[in-house]
Parts: sequence; structure tokens; C-alpha cells
Amino acid sequence: MIFSPTYYLSLFRAPGYIIKELERLRKNFFWGNTPSHKKIPWVAWCRITAPKGNGGLGTGSLRAANLALISKWGWRFKMNNSAIWASVIQAIHSSNRIHDISNDGIDF
Repeated sequence: MIFSPTYYLSLFRAPGYIIKELERLRKNFFWGNTPSHKKIPWVAWCRITAPKGNGGLGTGSLRAANLALISKWGWRFKMNNSAIWASVIQAIHSSNRIHDISNDGIDF
């Protein structure tokens, strides 16, 4: 089975330790680090993930991507709640609202 972080990040709010580990893997790939050879990061990681307009590469953080992907499902639910998948969610949760997506106050 192939691991697809984007798929899982679109369905679940990832715990902090998972985001931290995925960010570590991303940093190591970007810097070219291997277990036997570490390279010096000449630019701060927050600078790399900054928007292009602010001088970064525009990659963004994985926490922001996680919340954006989850929010996309909330938006689809709110805009098209007559779809079959939305009807299933409504039947399971007996509500017309999706809420408590994160601790960051996102509420649909």
C-alpha cells in the first residue's frame, strides 16, 4: 500500500507529532540530508515556507495544508448537502453541521 499523506491530511486533523515528523522529512529532503551526512541549512525554514510575495518559495506549512484540506470538505458539505455522501454524514451524525474540525476555531 502506498502512503499518501495528502489523502490522510484531507480527512483527519493530524496530531502535532505527525506534522512535526512530516516537516522533518520534508526539510531533510529539501536540504539533501541523509542519515550519514547532514548539510548546513543556509536559509531559515520559515523563510522557505513563506509566500512567494514575501521572498519564500511558497510551499507553506503542513499544518496550514491540513486545515485547508479539511476545510474544503466542510465547504463542500455546506454548499452541496444534498449529495449522497453528505446525506450519509447527516444520517450518522443527525446534524446539518460539521463542527469541531480543529482546536483553531473552524466551525461549519
